[in-house]
Amino acid sequence: MDGIVVAKSFNQFMVLAEKRTFRCQMPKTLRNKLVAWPGDFVNFNKNSQMIEEVFPRTKLLARPRIANLEQLFIVMSIEEPLFSWPLVYRYLSYAKFNDIKPLLVISKVDKMLENLEPSFEVQLRHLNIPVFYTSKYKNDSLDRLKDYLSGKISAFAGQSGVGKSSLINEICPDYKQTIGTYSKALGRGRHETKGVTLFPFEDGFIADTPGFSSLELEFGKRDLAMAFPGFEQLALGCKFPHCLHQNEAGCLVIRHVKDGKIPLEAYHAYLELLAPLPHRKESY
Repeated sequence: MDGIVVAKSFNQFMVLAEKRTFRCQMPKTLRNKLVAWPGDFVNFNKNSQMIEEVFPRTKLLARPRIANLEQLFIVMSIEEPLFSWPLVYRYLSYAKFNDIKPLLVISKVDKMLENLEPSFEVQLRHLNIPVFYTSKYKNDSLDRLKDYLSGKISAFAGQSGVGKSSLINEICPDYKQTIGTYSKALGRGRHETKGVTLFPFEDGFIADTPGFSSLELEFGKRDLAMAFPGFEQLALGCKFPHCLHQNEAGCLVIRHVKDGKIPLEAYHAYLELLAPLPHRKESY
């Protein structure tokens, strides 16, 4: 029987198939070759509840461990915590490097007029990604957001307090119940924030991924130079193939910054992210 792994704890896997969940295990011979993670599509024996095959995956994120993720909803609040462009660009770079579609959710928009700089809308347009606005008083974007979730494996990322859980609960009231059911079946006692759990929503899945609150970029300077939002195509036009867009001659990115085509705040965020990254051979 074919299914999808929705939760994992050591060698126990919750597999969803035909609207039922099965608590499965993997034989050691298979685990030595390839371990299944939440998001993996598998074939398992319904009677023995043993996973027999892990189907080829499109990707596997290192942190948090989740397979086949298609979309990342970056959730940022206007205040408490204060909106952070550097953090937005960090998440965006991470998503683009891993070939995951990024989307931005701005919460607590009832506070928007009090705190936003004039350049805020300029940067939003520069991102060229879907943006959703939410608050505890009004969620006009909720139906449109649900349309993007349909049929996809998605995750929500953001700092503690931005409203991720509240938003997910509003999208799908069964969220907590589903998570609790999986955790109980795996013997966790209560839902721990160490692993990934998927719960079904409109022919897709929403990933509960607490590890996204703290995100390290696990790639090199050249990787960021190619993955930073708005730089992808420009980087191909730079004079030098390994341009890091700092002070190199013939850098197309720097030219666009000087011409005002790239917001200065975005470029400063790029330099801030670039500084601590190591010099190492690109993975592509």
